[in-house]
Amino acid sequence: MFDFFLDIGVPKQYVGDVWVLIALIVASLFLVILFKKQNLGSLIASVYCAYAIETKIFFDWFSGSTMRFGVLIILLLLLFFVFKKFFGEVASGSNMISEWIKISLVSITIVGFVTSIVMDWYSRAVLGGFFSAFSMSIFRSDEAQLVWMLAPIGVIYIVNL
Repeated sequence: MFDFFLDIGVPKQYVGDVWVLIALIVASLFLVILFKKQNLGSLIASVYCAYAIETKIFFDWFSGSTMRFGVLIILLLLLFFVFKKFFGEVASGSNMISEWIKISLVSITIVGFVTSIVMDWYSRAVLGGFFSAFSMSIFRSDEAQLVWMLAPIGVIYIVNL
């Protein structure tokens, strides 16, 4: 994938950033297709609750990053089915284009939040081989993680004004 971007003329120092941007957009669209637009509110609540539970699990077998990721996904899915009955649509629009823009923004913030959670579990040395310093700072710095944590709520508020 990196070679493709180099071949089309993307400077080498930005290839990782372009890849992250495209992956974020594709994952966001996949999220909307998988969970449907009317369930994004349930998904946001599930992510927050799964993350809160995951941070308090204290078992020794739970220390590996891959295990934490698996448990987060399992918790997220279980909680999603519980919250699905309680939360409705988080973004709607007067026409199809505005509705999809709003849904895409909400979805991107969810993917960004989950990405920042997962990237925090891995060391900078491991991630440095896959991501540029800019991408690392967008998802892994303390400030960025706070922004990603607040972003889904902020975007929902703004798109529903």
